[in-house]
Amino acid sequence: MCRVLFLTKSISVEIELEEKIRHLGHEVLCSTTLLNTIKKHALPKSFLETFQIVVLSETLTNQETKVILEDIGLSSLGIIQLKDGPLTEDDHQEKKVTYMSPRVSLTELREALSHYDSPEKMGRYAETLEDVVDRLGLSKRERTLLNILADTPGTPFSRADLCQKIWNKELSLSTKCQLSNLVKRIKDKLEENELDHLKIMTVRNVGYMLKVA
Repeated sequence: MCRVLFLTKSISVEIELEEKIRHLGHEVLCSTTLLNTIKKHALPKSFLETFQIVVLSETLTNQETKVILEDIGLSSLGIIQLKDGPLTEDDHQEKKVTYMSPRVSLTELREALSHYDSPEKMGRYAETLEDVVDRLGLSKRERTLLNILADTPGTPFSRADLCQKIWNKELSLSTKCQLSNLVKRIKDKLEENELDHLKIMTVRNVGYMLKVA
């Protein structure tokens, strides 16, 4: 089983191919948010290493694809770029990239992914962030907070935004105190479970972010 990160500008466009990948028994995270984070060079390499394959959508521009390839090109990830039509000379020079039609058959897709479906191709951490959240024994609100931060590791979230997302309330002394207590409880549970590669960091005058070391 592979873990596949699908970077796109439109999740709805990728539904058919995403379902094919899942049908073959692989995990898929189809994301527009992480696309923007990678373009800003703000996504920790250690988070990318929890995946084996990155799929680049046809919805990306050539410039966006170039920036992403520069950012992840030195990692051990397999890179699949969706592309219709003949390959250019520049395409042929990208030795790490496997080119594939967005309408690839299930058989062709199965064979392409099978090259990465082996223990030696697994990422640095055997657990995904979802696995971690599941085994920490978090309360509903603790889980909500960690999921928000984990959606874009390395990106600070303001206290006001977090209070709005968690309680649907404005930032106040009360919600600020509750938020601080939530963060402390999650930190304690991460420490108890010896998950040293995951840290909730306080960003001065802003709020909090998740750091994946």
